[in-house]
Amino acid sequence: MPRQRGFSIVELLVVIAMVGVLAAIGSGVTRGLLDRGRLNEAVNTLRYQLQEGRRLAKRLDTDVTVSVTEVGGVWRIVVNGRAQELGQGVVVTPPVGGVGLTLDAPFGTYAGDDLTIGMAVGGATTSLTVTGILTRVVRQ
Repeated sequence: MPRQRGFSIVELLVVIAMVGVLAAIGSGVTRGLLDRGRLNEAVNTLRYQLQEGRRLAKRLDTDVTVSVTEVGGVWRIVVNGRAQELGQGVVVTPPVGGVGLTLDAPFGTYAGDDLTIGMAVGGATTSLTVTGILTRVVRQ
């Protein structure tokens, strides 16, 4: 009896099914990684813009306002009138009364109550607390 070469249809179907299962698992993991990456980018943008507000208050020797607003479904942080988007798909849950604070001259200090801001991208969520005189951002 001659020896057959190649794959049987059953072997081919098993391989195709395995590839499909691995692709389905991989797409969920990839989406989670992308969501967490976008969320980290939004958190870092918020931290950087608060630091920039402190620098402006020191350099210009004037009070600087910082707020987080939604315009057309896109959340942005506004420092002294200049806006920076927090990224596509970022959802912010502001505290009651909104997110608005004033960094006082000449040192860019914040004398208000702690602000807790919720942020989410897809399934990834976090909350940030802007606290203390130096506007530290604490991530929970």
